[in-house]
Amino acid sequence: MMERLELVTVLHEHICELTAAGKPRSGTLSIISVIRAFFKFVDEDGLFLTLETLEKCYLEWAASMVHRVRTSRTATKRNRGGTYGFSHSSGHTMASSLGSLIDTIFNRATNILQHTGLRALKRRKSAVGVQAEKQSLSDTFEFGHMLQDICDALTIDVITTAPVPVEIKLRTGKSFVLGNPILDHSIAAGSTISITRQMMASIRIEAELEMFIAQTGINTKQAVDAELRHFFYVSHLDGYQVKDHKNRRGGAVLFEIFKDYKSHFERYLAWRRRFFPESNRLFSFFPTRSRGDGFRFTGWRLRNICAELDIPFVGPRMLRNTRVNWLLHESGSPEVTAEMAQHTKETLIQVYHKPSLQRAIAESNNFWAEYDPHADEARFASKKDNQSPQPAVGPGSCVGEPQKNDEAPSEAPEPDCMKKGGCLWCKSHRDIDIFAYVWSLATFRHLKMIEISKATLYIQKADKPVAARLTLEKIDSRLKWFEDSNKTRKEWVDEANVLVGAGEYHPDYGDLIDFLEGRR
Repeated sequence: MMERLELVTVLHEHICELTAAGKPRSGTLSIISVIRAFFKFVDEDGLFLTLETLEKCYLEWAASMVHRVRTSRTATKRNRGGTYGFSHSSGHTMASSLGSLIDTIFNRATNILQHTGLRALKRRKSAVGVQAEKQSLSDTFEFGHMLQDICDALTIDVITTAPVPVEIKLRTGKSFVLGNPILDHSIAAGSTISITRQMMASIRIEAELEMFIAQTGINTKQAVDAELRHFFYVSHLDGYQVKDHKNRRGGAVLFEIFKDYKSHFERYLAWRRRFFPESNRLFSFFPTRSRGDGFRFTGWRLRNICAELDIPFVGPRMLRNTRVNWLLHESGSPEVTAEMAQHTKETLIQVYHKPSLQRAIAESNNFWAEYDPHADEARFASKKDNQSPQPAVGPGSCVGEPQKNDEAPSEAPEPDCMKKGGCLWCKSHRDIDIFAYVWSLATFRHLKMIEISKATLYIQKADKPVAARLTLEKIDSRLKWFEDSNKTRKEWVDEANVLVGAGEYHPDYGDLIDFLEGRR
């Protein structure tokens, strides 16, 4: 194994450099775990691994993961390791982690990951239905109310002097019990309260931490590592920017909170001073020994309470996601939401934004209310009178009362819900984006051509506009628009013309055309 000494030395040096540059301990441990998996593969496949063959062995390893991804889709049991399933995302994450290290070691111009079949997959975002969105918000609000009730109940007096067990009552009528009388006599080392009361205080801290993340939108690692400061509040938008009092004039903003949260946050700061007077952490947990970079907040105490009360647990990531989408829903502005969430607009849309059916319906209604107010009034009237909009007597649909367009020539047929040609000059007429409507227009055009051919007035005075000729020109312009708009609509127009030319007329006008042409 001495041939690997140079490689291991180089890997160790680069990992140390990453750690010195500020990479968290959890990230370093993750890289080491990937390197171990890579070395295990090399040993099992009998590959010759040195610094010179590192890239070749890496590509072999990546190819094996591609194979595992493909075969795991059949849910068959893997021979190597006896594991089930292996996702593309897991393979990409592992290959990317080691690939970045290899790129740095060899100072590669292109990423070695590009030479594997493990590409980052773009996740398709599915729209959230109205009921699902309401349920998600309902779960979040129920969880938030539980957090507030816990914070209100676990005061300093309750934790330090109330007889245990303590019953915590929620606004929903549910309740749970905290504290073990047996452990109430065991005082932890370096503490003034018993172990069971430490557990009660830790539950309050977990609730406060979750609420803080929901209010500020910062990630869990930032919240857990946040230090206690002499906070100074600056009014901003509908809340406050929080700074360190020493740097209140030009210092950086530590985080932002909503206006109503300030009093709650100040109450928590007074509460934590009682139990953690020596700690510099904003959110400290028992025992009070210093935490390393490997500390991870799991919220296991709150999870147990939620399981007992049958309340959905909403983790920090989901809280942040819900907060961003709620802000976007309320503001309607990605720019404002991105600023409040401390993200770029691109990150907001690509990572956090969830397509919402309810929001899409509202935006669609607002659009038509602005650009087609007449139709919006008609829809409102039909709902008010509990009636459906009446169908148009001519081609298309009708959304209201007959009213002639302002640009309609005086000789154009009057819209009266009786003459078919009048519909084309009516403010309430609407095109329909389907083939049947295009076929109807083409058939109606053929009907008008028959009328013109039989109109003595039009033959004698061709220079004078007549209703049939104006209607024909109107139909031509409508068909022209469909033909020029896109490929699909052009095919509709072509097919409709072929059908009419072959004597296949739209049912609305077929009998009348047969009558005028003497076939009936």
